[in-house]
Amino acid sequence: MPYQDIEDIDVVAPTRAPTFLGRLLRKVFVDDWGVKLLALGITFVLWMAVADFNKPRTIRVAVQLNFVRPNNLEISNEPPRTIDVELTGSRERLNNMRLSDLVATVDISDNPAGERIVRLTNDRVHMDLPDGVKIESFKPTTIPIRLEPNLERQLSVQVKLAGQPAPGFEVVSSTAQPNVINVSGPASLIEKLQQVPTEVISV
Repeated sequence: MPYQDIEDIDVVAPTRAPTFLGRLLRKVFVDDWGVKLLALGITFVLWMAVADFNKPRTIRVAVQLNFVRPNNLEISNEPPRTIDVELTGSRERLNNMRLSDLVATVDISDNPAGERIVRLTNDRVHMDLPDGVKIESFKPTTIPIRLEPNLERQLSVQVKLAGQPAPGFEVVSSTAQPNVINVSGPASLIEKLQQVPTEVISV
């Protein structure tokens, strides 16, 4: 039997079983790393999409203009019917709004009669906006307004005829029913009226 020195024999230490923590860390960080990397990438893309969707953005939209007038005063000039408004909010909230139904109501009830320049501010203009959407600016920023006392008068009705009657017929007279009506409006306009014409009636 061949002789072998004990010092020439390699001593192999016994393999120690991994601890619970070691097994857990290996399962989390090593096992199926390809699938986990893909899931991490998908999560990152979804997070970026959600962050962009909720990121505030600004849009400019044309909205209808409405005025709250003082009692017994009328607007006698022709202010613009719409104004441009800049709105800021999340993409989701802006996309859910019905922009065509927006109305900007301007309160001028504290103005006396005369020529006025109305400055559009957030305090003076009211818009029905969802939470998270706010007004940034208006264009134009000012609107000229002429306020006059409201005047009411009774005026006769003028029948307006057009064309010629058929051969053998003639127009003898024309009357309206009622032949007198009440009209109201800015004093400077009502005072110029002598009669109120009907629409053109073809004979």
